Amino acid sequence: MFNSISDSIAQSPVDIYRKTNGVDVEVTSRPKWIDRPNADQTPYEFWEQVVQSMLYYGNAYIYKLRSGNKILELHVLHPDDIEVKQEVRFGPRTYTVQGFDGELTKDDILHIKAYGGPDSLYGISPVQAAATFVSSASSAQDYSAGLYDHNLNLAGVIEIPQKAGKDLSPDEAARIGKVFADSHKPSAEGGTPIGVLGGGATFKPISLTPQQAQLIESDQWSAQKFATLLNVPAFMVDASAGSWAGRGLQVMNLWYQQRSLQPWVRRIEDAFSTFLLSAGLRMKFNLDAILRSSTNERYDAHTKAINAGWRTRNEVRALEGLKPINGLDEPIVPQWMFNASDQAAQADLTQEKLQKEIDEIGDDSPGGENA
Repeated sequence: MFNSISDSIAQSPVDIYRKTNGVDVEVTSRPKWIDRPNADQTPYEFWEQVVQSMLYYGNAYIYKLRSGNKILELHVLHPDDIEVKQEVRFGPRTYTVQGFDGELTKDDILHIKAYGGPDSLYGISPVQAAATFVSSASSAQDYSAGLYDHNLNLAGVIEIPQKAGKDLSPDEAARIGKVFADSHKPSAEGGTPIGVLGGGATFKPISLTPQQAQLIESDQWSAQKFATLLNVPAFMVDASAGSWAGRGLQVMNLWYQQRSLQPWVRRIEDAFSTFLLSAGLRMKFNLDAILRSSTNERYDAHTKAINAGWRTRNEVRALEGLKPINGLDEPIVPQWMFNASDQAAQADLTQEKLQKEIDEIGDDSPGGENA
């Protein structure tokens, strides 16, 4: 589940916007670290580490390699290598990092916390926030591992008719069990061994007990419960989740984007926009680029956008990865969107054009001025 969230965010394109007249306008000139965080990592690897640091450790620490005020590179540091200090409440925070001399400040380190209380120096991860549940789920998994790894469940029992006045001794029972087990192991050449029992003995296999069967169900419950803690939809961890049956891909993707990804995306966007970008600029992940709906749903949305006049045909082509075509850069304005004055003006223009064409036909006719 952690990988699902980090992978989804890491593969989303990142854009920079400036708000102009209340509208976010994409900025073409962007910091180089957006497309190349550092010399050793791709953007995908960088963002994946940022998200996983928050998910697993509750904190993401990004080191800013500078030349004066200009950021040259960004590096994700391991949370275990960092100690955060604050001498005075509300005072500046410093960071002691293994491998670095002296203390670093917020000018050197960008710190993004997952969950955390007021004035907390460190964030806590979803795992730490759900420690009680994780502990019980871990205990169930440990028992499950012991059940299968150490063969705690009997394969079956051999029933031997009791002779009059004589019970089967422990040594005889052990010897019979060993002989039966050794003679019924799969051969090196493969194939299924054939069992032979004499003296009226019968072999009865034992299936899982009700408690053990319930354990298997608890594994499925644990996965769904943990998904709930991360706001990950149940269908992503259990294909049999009935509550999502029959829902369209677009609905499920939208839910996943808004409830699962957006809280983590917003933390990153706010931190980078506030502390790394110039005033007025904002960084945004384009989640729509990866959480595409079905082809029919997407084309239907494009058609509505074009017909409503708020998206041009070339803009739609760009969204679909197609080259622009000359003449498709102007929006289509439906007739019903004209107001009364526009319609009257359009009617006057149309009437004027028709009258001009009639006059030209009259001038060229045999009885006209040119006859």
